[in-house]
Amino acid sequence: MEDHRVLDLLRKLTGPIGVPGMEDEVRQVLLELVEPLADQIRVDALGNLIAVRRGRSPFRLMLDAHMDEVGFVVSYIDDQGFLRLAPLGGWDARIIPSHLVTVVADDGRRVPGVVGSTPPHILDPEDSKKPHRLEDLFVDVGARSAAEVAALGIRIGSPAVIAYPFVELDGRRVAARALDDRAGCAALVLLLERLAAGGEPPVTVVVNFAAAEEVGMRGAQVAAYQIEPDLALAVETTAAADVPGVPPPRQPTRMGAGPALTVVDRSLVADRRVVAALAAAASEAGVPFQYRLPSAAGGTDAGAIQRSRAGVPAGVVSIPARYIHAPYGVLDLDDLHRTVDLLEVFVRQCPLEGLGPAPAMPVVEDRSGGALRRAAPGGDAGAAVGTAEAAGDGAPPRPQQAGRRGRGRGRGSRPLRPGTKSDLFRQLYDQGKSVLEIARETNSPYSFVYGVIRRYRARREQT
Repeated sequence: MEDHRVLDLLRKLTGPIGVPGMEDEVRQVLLELVEPLADQIRVDALGNLIAVRRGRSPFRLMLDAHMDEVGFVVSYIDDQGFLRLAPLGGWDARIIPSHLVTVVADDGRRVPGVVGSTPPHILDPEDSKKPHRLEDLFVDVGARSAAEVAALGIRIGSPAVIAYPFVELDGRRVAARALDDRAGCAALVLLLERLAAGGEPPVTVVVNFAAAEEVGMRGAQVAAYQIEPDLALAVETTAAADVPGVPPPRQPTRMGAGPALTVVDRSLVADRRVVAALAAAASEAGVPFQYRLPSAAGGTDAGAIQRSRAGVPAGVVSIPARYIHAPYGVLDLDDLHRTVDLLEVFVRQCPLEGLGPAPAMPVVEDRSGGALRRAAPGGDAGAAVGTAEAAGDGAPPRPQQAGRRGRGRGRGSRPLRPGTKSDLFRQLYDQGKSVLEIARETNSPYSFVYGVIRRYRARREQT
């Protein structure tokens, strides 16, 4: 992967302003980049950009990176023309004073301003020791009155960011704003380019460029509900703290050490199978990687995706960057390259047989007759508990389908006869059919078929 291509992509993606819920400029750039690479592309009601790359399997791998960045909205305009700001996302107020901000006017114009505060010369000695509070800060755009601010096209709710230009540093490193998570977006664009050039992937890859991650992972939650993934990864930019004054036990990641795999964060306890599969893929491909140190701080879209519908096995692959949620972040290009390498290996070798579906509910209710069916030791529903089946009323049981849920043409709501369909799966498997062939031939969800066959194979091995 040539550096000039990556540098050009990062410039394109870190230039647009896209605070939470107002990612239009970023989404337009991404749309132009990924439309030629996807089999299907759409924008949903919350502004998520969803691109589908169809694979040989109906198994759906969701890859998510968020478009939005931490920023502000104008919260008040006083009579002298000074602006007050409300934060969107997590900010440390100590780092905000004296920075150059850009406010986006109604017509899209960029209006520069400076974050002002009380000069230290006139501060009370006690006040000089106190940390800055965001509500005490203001923005000076050069206006002399509220009317002049209105003439600039600035109003309550206008978005604003601390904005500086993209800079190339020595040592194959760059500095830019909004690396969290435009670097993740760049990684997924580069991955789609590789998938487009490398033929049909083994699984269907659904890439979600998410809206509004910085204010509660709202876009990912909605996207996961409609995508219904079998497996998901959030591709994030995470804090690298390998800097003076921070001891190693407090450094979540180190820059230059490769992509970071999350075990635990504030929003997620990562699926151990996903973490193991990612680590194995990286090791087999010779991709250097690290583990993000477990922490109660920080969260990712994977936390929202994991809780979608009946649950999704989820993990996080992160690109380390210094000084995130600040005016400038710093990124090592090698970490970005290696992240794309890991993602490509994972997609090409997606461990369909290694993860399996979420476990089935052990007891389900037959609402047609009031009976309960208890799962047998092998996992298929066994004898009825109650009176409906014993009475021989012939009512077909309606247990919840194993795995998570079907998709398309009402498969998730169609009643299944435990034993009958499972026996068919086993018969076809004994005839030499693969799990994918069985799923297609019986019009059944891949994860359901896989669960039945996996248990069947385990019982056979035990005997």
